[in-house]
Amino acid sequence: MIEVEIKARVNDLTSLKQTLDNLGAKMETTKKLVDKIYGKPEHLDSNGKYLEGELCPRIRDNNGSVRVEFKEIHRQGGGMEIETPVANIEFGMRFLEKLGYKEAFTISKVRDCYKYNDFEIDVDQVELLGNFVEIEKMVSSQDLIEPARQECLELLEKLIPGAEPANVKYGDLMQDWIDENKK
Repeated sequence: MIEVEIKARVNDLTSLKQTLDNLGAKMETTKKLVDKIYGKPEHLDSNGKYLEGELCPRIRDNNGSVRVEFKEIHRQGGGMEIETPVANIEFGMRFLEKLGYKEAFTISKVRDCYKYNDFEIDVDQVELLGNFVEIEKMVSSQDLIEPARQECLELLEKLIPGAEPANVKYGDLMQDWIDENKK
């Protein structure tokens, strides 16, 4: 499956959650997610961000359930995702290090997960970076990516009128934050 995802900054979480309720979106769960992001220099641009199309590995701790995941980086489209459960964070770290990856940084967030029709909507409070909404739709083939992206954009307009999609990954934002705070 291919994940099609858009993301936008959220200035008013209360208003967004009220709009989700009014639309009939179903709140499914709240998660505490900790992602350890890994990289290799040859997969990064001169700003330390993943090149378009590369696979970005991470170790995700989702309330104590740990997985190693690889996400294909496509900032304006859909990308492959491959994941497998691992016994613990340390095992995942050893696995990625054996593949030649180095830990870059950690992203922590609290995620409220909603379901609306065939969309997953995540309302994220990301440590150091702020609040975001992610709208995701899974598709089975490349030719369905653009129509799904348009549907995600239409839903974003319903949720936050006038919102601009942020064609950036949390990893990009965290790298920017790190670079700004080195000075």
